[in-house]
This record gives sequence, C-alpha cells and structure tokens, in this order.
Amino acid sequence: MKKLLLAGLVALLLLLSGCGVSDYMKQKEAVGEEENFSLLEEKEIEESIENITEEAAEVEKDSGIKEAEEASEEKEEEVSTKVDKASEEDFDIVIKVKEGELVNLQPKVLDPDNDAITFTYSEPLDKNGEWQTDYGDAGKYIITITASDGTTTTEKQILLVVERVNVPPVIEGVEDKIVIDEGDVLELKPHIYDPNKDEVTVSISQPVGDDGIWETDYQSAGEYTVVITASDGELETIKEIQVVVNRKNVAPIIEELEDVEVDEGEIIEVTPKVTDLNADEITITFSEPEGKKDIWREENGTFIWNTTYTDHGKYVITVTASDGELESTTNFTVTINDINMPPEIIDVVNVGESEESETTTKAEITETTTKAETSENKTNKTEE
Repeated sequence: MKKLLLAGLVALLLLLSGCGVSDYMKQKEAVGEEENFSLLEEKEIEESIENITEEAAEVEKDSGIKEAEEASEEKEEEVSTKVDKASEEDFDIVIKVKEGELVNLQPKVLDPDNDAITFTYSEPLDKNGEWQTDYGDAGKYIITITASDGTTTTEKQILLVVERVNVPPVIEGVEDKIVIDEGDVLELKPHIYDPNKDEVTVSISQPVGDDGIWETDYQSAGEYTVVITASDGELETIKEIQVVVNRKNVAPIIEELEDVEVDEGEIIEVTPKVTDLNADEITITFSEPEGKKDIWREENGTFIWNTTYTDHGKYVITVTASDGELESTTNFTVTINDINMPPEIIDVVNVGESEESETTTKAEITETTTKAETSENKTNKTEE
C-alpha cells in the first residue's frame, strides 16, 4: 500500500512539472523568436523541477527506512518470548508446567455477535497453541494470544512458567561386556550428556581409570567390573561394564649370555636371567657336550661346571627356558684351555725277588693329562 501511494505521488509531481514545461514551450513558440522571456523566469522553472525531483527522492528514501524499521520490529517479535525476570503478580493468568510436559492452551472467548473466532499464539507455541517442552527449557515466557472475529482483534498476554526438573546424566556408547586378550589396550569412550545441560563430572573405576585407557599386560587375565559414574552434582548415573581379559601365553625371555673361557681345572659358573611375562614357573636346563654327562649342577639359579684336566676343548652350550607350554633357547660358547700337568709320584715300593716284596703295595704314577698307568704296568715294562 505504501509503495502504491509513493508511486502515485511521484507520478503527480512529474505530471505537474511536465505541464509547467509544456506551457513554457507553448508561450515561447507563440511569441516567436523575437519575444524575450525573462531569464529569471526560466531559472525559476528549472529550480522548481529540481525541487520536485529531490522531494520525490526524499519521500522514497524515508519510506524505505520506515519499511526497514517495521521489518526489524516484526523480526524482534518473532524472537523467543523468554524473559529473565517477570513477576507473576503482573499477569492475570499464570500457567505453570514442568520440563518435559506438553503445553496446550485453549482460550475461552465470549463474543457478543457469536462470530467465529480464530486464535494466534506467540512463540514458542505453534499455531495450535501447543509446545512440547524439553529438559533445559526452564524459565518464564510471556505468551501473547490474539483472538480475531475477522473484523476486530483482541490480545491477551499470559505468563507461562516452565519449572526445572532435574534428571540424571545419560551414559551411552559403551557395551555391557567387553572381551580382550592380554597385551591389548582397552579404550573406553562413553558418550555422556546431561538433558538439563548441566556440567557433568565423569569417573571410571580401576583398572581402567578416568582417562578411559588400560594397557593390559600378560598378568592381567581375569574378569573385571568397571564402573562409569556421571554426576551433575545432584543426580548421578552409574553404568557397570564387564571386562574379560583372556590369558595369552608368551614364551619366557632369556637374556643373551656371554661366552666363557677358562683353563682346565677351573670352575665355570653361569647364572642365566630369565623372565616370564605371564609370571609362570620356569624350568631352565643346560645342554652337555657329547660324551659328557652330569657335568652341570644348579645352585640357587646358578649353573656350575667343575672342569677337569681332560675337559679341554670348545663347546656350544644351549640354555632352554620352559613354562610348560612354550620355551625359549639361547646359546653361548665355553672354551676350556688345555693345561699340561707333570706326573706326580705318590708312593715308592721295593719290587725285588723277595717273596715278601710281591705282596708290597704297588706304586702308582699318574698324570692328569694322559692315561693313568699302574705300578704293575711299569713293572711289566721293566721285566721286558
């Protein structure tokens, strides 16, 4: 409507200015070229036309500003009618509901003419006067109800109070039972939120912990109940998760052993360092060189070999560690250097022709690096 009025005004101004110019041109033609019009009159006509144009532009500008202001006011009216402070005493009608309840307003109107009445409602109500509240909507709302009979309208403002209803936080995104193997990493990432938009504190029991990460080892086998607790300061939600950690056996670990070098007659002592991630009982054995038996004896985890003067040589010894199911092995080299020992005379006897001498104790001459020879053998060699 405003645009039509503006267009009509501009057309009228242009029509008037056109008539003025037309009269001027007719007068000029009538009197001929010799008739001299006053330069002042021509200037006045031109200024009049300019003023009319400027007035039309100003009117259009003012109209545009007014339309923008009205549009802004309409937009502000569409914004939520929630208010921070509102006194219930200032309203004839106060309606109270709790968060989560449905608002369904049914106005009662008396119309003397018995006309059909239509109603409109301000936000957050819909066109039917309904609003499904949710948790977090607590507050006071000024609702404007408009009743119209098609000719006249009546407005009524009421106060709608949505009372807060606290509900506990919600824990989602985790299964009730989780099965993993030893050595796996368990990560719990629950989705936790509060319908009231309250700040939530979350805790996770051991062996997982509040960070939600548990790096299992090879002694973690078993069943665990992990509790996730979410609290808003008033109410809390608890979710229990059953965590099953399956046993995963791994072979024992033997640290590398250094090679050993000794001389004949010396003692070899080797203490292997063995660990078992499953903490199983470990059995350790040392191999024996070919042709030798029971050379190793074990004392408190140390394996001992008392070498003799016939043990010289180089031997590869295999160490085996077993948990009863799996085993590990490692090798090291033993070098026993040959040491030549001189013969040792341990006794001397008379072996003459006397009969008594035949029963005399025999002398033995031994050498640890060669075969031992008895005194009888020596005697036989002498007789020969």
